[in-house]
Amino acid sequence: MISLEVVEKIAAVAAPGFAHAASSRTDAAKGEALVLFTTAPALSRDGLLVAAKSVGAPELAVPRVVQRVDEIPLLGTGKTDYVRLKQIAEAATAGADAAPKHNVAGSSPS
Repeated sequence: MISLEVVEKIAAVAAPGFAHAASSRTDAAKGEALVLFTTAPALSRDGLLVAAKSVGAPELAVPRVVQRVDEIPLLGTGKTDYVRLKQIAEAATAGADAAPKHNVAGSSPS
């Protein structure tokens, strides 16, 4: 398991001066997948991979999903609202699962 703090440190190296927060969501194939929420408009997985390499973090610590947000949700105390981030990450997954499936050419629906 990768620490969410490590993911956030990688993002801070890749895009300093922006806000970042990591969460996870359920993944049918892997059990769990990392999701990075960021205010950096141009941050990509490729940029994160370069930053991870520079700090000696494994590729496994680089999320495949980078979600751009206007602001990171905060609690009344000013700390990151990780519960809300998890809900957003899970909702995005549920929305993707509800999307219509396309048939492969030549196949018939089940």
